[in-house]
Amino acid sequence: MYTSIKKAFRFLKRKTLFNNRSELVNFIIGSNEYETYLEIGCSKDKTFGSVLAKKKVGVDPQSGGTVRATSDEFFKKNREFFDIIFLDGLHHSVQLEKDVDNALKCLSANGTIVIHDANPLTEEAQQVPRKSKGGIWNGDVWKTIVALRTRADIDLAVGAFDYGCAVLIPRNNTDLLILNKDISDLTYSDLDKNRKKWLRLKSPSKLSRFMRNESN
Repeated sequence: MYTSIKKAFRFLKRKTLFNNRSELVNFIIGSNEYETYLEIGCSKDKTFGSVLAKKKVGVDPQSGGTVRATSDEFFKKNREFFDIIFLDGLHHSVQLEKDVDNALKCLSANGTIVIHDANPLTEEAQQVPRKSKGGIWNGDVWKTIVALRTRADIDLAVGAFDYGCAVLIPRNNTDLLILNKDISDLTYSDLDKNRKKWLRLKSPSKLSRFMRNESN
């Protein structure tokens, strides 16, 4: 375990930037000198335990983190603001839409939101409700991601690693997505045909440039 964010950031710089959600979150923290971190959906603390921030709050109704509550319960009582918020709770688009709206309300100025499971690789992995307890399940998070890509006040891109790590920044959308179908009518087949454009998929190096607002 690293003893400081600066040491972790120097380590990440020696690597190929980042290859998973924990490295991405720590990279963003180090790059922006963020201090406060909120995680929704902690489970076994796989991500929460790896994040290096001065103050960490983790919310989960069953295990992990620091607060035992649902995201709705937490946001209803919360009065704090956070520099970076990681959303990895219930993988249902309806719930994620609420989590994103609530996260934006308590995001610090110049803050960043990261959303996991944005890029399901199989149809089964994105089915809601979940069909089986085994294997990877990303839910229909991707539908919320596509909906956010159509908002003019949000800039969002998805890292093409770790089942899709979306980075959301409240600023003018630099690549506004125009859809000819309602989000509720979208199917996995639609996503598969338009994956790169709809999700705005990027490699780690291109995602880093996106976060610095250097390139589309």
